[in-house]
Amino acid sequence: MEVGEPYLSVVVTSRNDNHGGSLLRRMQTFINALVAQCNRHQLPTELIIVEWNPPADRPPLAEALQWPAERTYCPVRIIEVPAELHNRLAHAASLPLFQMIAKNVGIRRARARYILATNIDIIFNDELMAWLSSRPLQPNRMYRIDRYDVMTDVPVDAPIDEQLRYCETHPLRINAREGTFPQTPTGLRALWQDDVAPQGSGISFDDGWFAVEHRDGEAFRWGGERARFVFENPPPDHFLALDIEAGPSLRHQTVDLHFEDETGQVVARGSLSGREQLYVRFPLDARPVQSFTLVTPGRTMQQAHDPRLLHVGLLRCAWVPGPLPWNVVPVGEGVATAEPLSYRQRFPALGEGISLARGWYEVEEAEGESYRWARDKAHLVVCSPGPNRVLRLDLESGPALDHEPFELQIQNARGEILTRGRICNRQIVDLTLAMPAGEPCALTLMVRGGSRVTVAHEPRMLCFRLFSARWVEVPPNNLSGPRFQTRIDWRRTVRRLLQAPRKKLTRLATQLVGVVQGANGASGLAALPQTSAPEEILGPVLLHNNACGDFTLLARENWEAVLGNPEMEIYSFNLDSLFCFQAYHAGAEEVIIPPPCKIYHIEHSAGSGWTPEGAGELMKRLQAKNIPVLSYEETLAYAIQMRRQKRPLLFNTANWGLANEPLRETVI
Repeated sequence: MEVGEPYLSVVVTSRNDNHGGSLLRRMQTFINALVAQCNRHQLPTELIIVEWNPPADRPPLAEALQWPAERTYCPVRIIEVPAELHNRLAHAASLPLFQMIAKNVGIRRARARYILATNIDIIFNDELMAWLSSRPLQPNRMYRIDRYDVMTDVPVDAPIDEQLRYCETHPLRINAREGTFPQTPTGLRALWQDDVAPQGSGISFDDGWFAVEHRDGEAFRWGGERARFVFENPPPDHFLALDIEAGPSLRHQTVDLHFEDETGQVVARGSLSGREQLYVRFPLDARPVQSFTLVTPGRTMQQAHDPRLLHVGLLRCAWVPGPLPWNVVPVGEGVATAEPLSYRQRFPALGEGISLARGWYEVEEAEGESYRWARDKAHLVVCSPGPNRVLRLDLESGPALDHEPFELQIQNARGEILTRGRICNRQIVDLTLAMPAGEPCALTLMVRGGSRVTVAHEPRMLCFRLFSARWVEVPPNNLSGPRFQTRIDWRRTVRRLLQAPRKKLTRLATQLVGVVQGANGASGLAALPQTSAPEEILGPVLLHNNACGDFTLLARENWEAVLGNPEMEIYSFNLDSLFCFQAYHAGAEEVIIPPPCKIYHIEHSAGSGWTPEGAGELMKRLQAKNIPVLSYEETLAYAIQMRRQKRPLLFNTANWGLANEPLRETVI
C-alpha cells in the first residue's frame, strides 16, 4: 500500500555496542512500538537510523535487529557513517559516537516537512500519536514534551497496549520544564524526603513548581507565575496553610494572587507581602484527585544567569482543620493570613497574644539582636492578655526613610486612627489601646512623613524595623485612653552617634535634641515620590530544556535556519539545550505538548547517560578520558548572548550533517 510522502521524519542514532546495557533490547522495543503506533493511527512516518561508526566485530544494526513485517506507515532507512569519517573528529578514540552530528546526518537527509529528533529508548503513548495523526504541526514552532522514565523491563514483543500498560504502571521519574522529579505510582510528581509538604499529605507540586532547595536550614520551592497544586483525597473542612513569600522576580513587593480551578475559574484571591502564613479554603468536592493553580501576575524581573521566573517561595504547605486560629486576618476572598509559624521560634521577642501578619520581611540578625524589617502598612494582630496592659514596641527608622524621623500612625481594622507619634532613631514605644482583654484586634502601622529612598541592590522598602513587641502591665491611673509614649534607647543611640560619619553627626544630634524636648507630635504629610524600579536583568529565556534530546520537533526550515544541532566535537551533554536556545532566537516559538500526551523513556544503566543517580559517575568517566563537556553555565552564557543580540549564534558550516559526504543507505 502506498501512503505517499511522510508527514513526519523520526531521526535517531545508535551503534551495536551495548551502550547503556541491553541496547538492542531497548532499541527493538522502540522500533516495535513506533511501527505499531504509526500503523494504528495511520500516521505516514519514516524512521531514519543513523548508524555511527559501526563496530567492526559486531553485526550491523540491519542484521542485529528484527524488523516488523507490516511497515506500511513507517518505512525504515539506515544511514551509515563509517569509522574513517568518525576518526577525523577530535576525541574520536574516546567517544565512539557523536550524537548531535549523527542526528544532523539524519535531519539533513529527512524527506518529511516536520522532523523529530529523538532517541532509541523512547515510546510514544496513544494520546501523543493520535494528536500527531491529526496533523497539528506548524512551522516556526519548537515542540517539546515531558519525559516519563520507566523501569527497564518493557515487554519487547508484546502488543503495543501491553507495552503502554507497563509504562503506566512502572514509573520512575518525570523530566519536566521545572526539573526532574520522582514519580508516584499514580503518575504525579512525588515529594522529596525533605519537601515543603508532609509525606502522605496527598499534596503534589505540578507545573510551575521547581525542585526543592535549601536556605538557612529551611527547605523551600520556587514557583513561577502559574504554579499548580494537585491534591489526592484532600480532607474535607480543611484549609491549606502556606508559609510563602514574594519572590525576587516580583522584587519581593506586595503581590496580588489568586487561585484557579481546573476550568480557569478564580476560587480564591488575596495578596502577599514579604513572607506570610496564608490560609486558603478551596471548594473541594468528592473527586479523589483535584488541582488548583496559584497565579501571581505582575511585571517580572529576571535574575542574572537564571532562566527561571521566581514569583513566590514556598517554605511550608500543609492541611489544617478549621476553625482557624484567633490571629488570622482575612486578606481576600477565601484567603486569610497570619504570622508564619517558624518565625515565632526564630523571633522570641514577640510576646504572647502578638502576631505579625502582613508587611514584614524575613528575620535578620545583627550585633546579637534579632529583628524584622517592615514596609509601610505592616500589620499586627494583638490580643491583650489582661487588664492594665500597654503594647510596648522597640522600633527604629530604616534605610527607606534614610533613617530620618517619621510619624507612626496606628489604625484599627476599620481604618480609624487609634494613636500616632513620632519615631526618631531607635525608640521604645508604649501604646495604650482601648480594647477588651482576650479579644483579638488587627492593627496597621502606617508610616507618614519622611522621604522614600531607593537603596542600591535592595528591592525591599525597609521603612522601619521591630526588635521586640510585648504586653507590659502598668498602674491603672496610667491608662487614661489611647496614647503614644516614646523613650530613647540611649545605649544604641549613643553608639550610633560615636560611629556615624562626621557629616551625619549634626543631623543625628538634631534628631536627638528633638526627642529630648518631647517632639513627638504629628508631623505634616508630604507627597511621597515614586521610587524607580530596579534595572531589568536580561537573563536567558526559560525553555523546556530538560531531556530535550529525547523529543525536539520542528519544521525542516527551522532546523536549517540554525544549521542543525551544534556540531561541537565533545560529549553531547547540553548541546541539545543549546540548540533549543538557537531555534528559539531564530523565531521558533516553544510549544510544550501537555498531558495526557507523554513519551516514556526506558531506563538504562547508571553512568551511560544522564540520570539524577548516575550523573556523578558519568562526569567522572568523562573526566578520566579527558572528554570535554559543555557546562550548564556555558550554555546559559550563550543563551544570554543570543537574547541580548536578538539573534541565534551559529556554530556549524554549510556542510552540517556531513552534507558533502556520500553515505551508504539501507532501506529496510
